[in-house]
Amino acid sequence: MNIKYRVLELDSLRGIAALMVLFFHLTVLSPEGNFKFSIGCTAVDLFFLISGFVIFNSIKKSNLEFIINRISRLYPTYWISVTFTFILFCIYETKKRNWIIHIDFKKYIANMTMCQKYFYINNIDESYWT
Repeated sequence: MNIKYRVLELDSLRGIAALMVLFFHLTVLSPEGNFKFSIGCTAVDLFFLISGFVIFNSIKKSNLEFIINRISRLYPTYWISVTFTFILFCIYETKKRNWIIHIDFKKYIANMTMCQKYFYINNIDESYWT
């Protein structure tokens, strides 16, 4: 029997950390506001701690099952995000005729592998490392 083990408290902490990051981006990176929620960057540390615990628990599966679960969980959303960003940049370049943000198809394909760093190709969007 395959029973999923989930710690609800970790889901709550993950939600709190997500809100902290949201408030950080809304306040610290916005020049309009007087209030700066600067402790939001601490949420990244909290995410890493939670991820380490969750990954350790998921290693109990077989190696093949672990790899298949990770790939099927990470890649589809990543592919959609990279494709969406690529399309937006292409539309922007076409409309503005501003070739400063140059993203070619080779860069797009390399980013789809999540291994662009090893091909010495820049990320399409730096925030996708998360």
